[in-house]
Amino acid sequence: MSKWRKKEKGKDKDKDKAIINLEKHMFEIEKQKKELPPVQIRRERLGTGKNYDLILENISLVIAGKTLLEGSNLKLAYGRKYGLVGRNGIGKTCLMNALARGEFPKTPVHLQILLVEQEIRDTAKTVIQSVLETDIEREQLLEEQETLSKSESPTTTVRLNAIYKRLEEIEANKAESRAATILGGLGFTQDMLTRPIGSLSGGWRMRVALARALFV
Repeated sequence: MSKWRKKEKGKDKDKDKAIINLEKHMFEIEKQKKELPPVQIRRERLGTGKNYDLILENISLVIAGKTLLEGSNLKLAYGRKYGLVGRNGIGKTCLMNALARGEFPKTPVHLQILLVEQEIRDTAKTVIQSVLETDIEREQLLEEQETLSKSESPTTTVRLNAIYKRLEEIEANKAESRAATILGGLGFTQDMLTRPIGSLSGGWRMRVALARALFV
């Protein structure tokens, strides 16, 4: 076999290896996306006197057998804006996924880290419904209230009173106006709020995903 053929064969092997590694990497990223926590309001994490800085020391990140971080430190101060810059495939998305999952040791449990989807999935739900549904507690209370209001049993009165009280505590009556304000700030008109997500372009769907995160 000539030297030229040996070189070409070696290049083909390297190319095949690179493709396999890329496929493993993409599979791992998609797997991580499915494991991300849902975008929803978590009132149990709220409170006063808590530190909202994110300080992680000596962290490591290994994806598909490849070490992306080893013995690294990360500090994000509350209220500041940061940019994560790097070439494609270097591990930016993997790092953000790991942060959102709370994968690193000593990640404060009261912090909720959200990733904004590049484009929200096609659905028949309206724009404002998609934002409001992130408040799971409110949705469940309203659903239960509607069900119990149809019941004639005297025992439902106590539970209904408890529901009314909790809805008032979480200011459920202000949720729609707050969601509409957030969406309006992102360019949505009043008419667009009742349009189904499926009728929107990719750019508008991305704004809905951002509104969901801002609402939380």
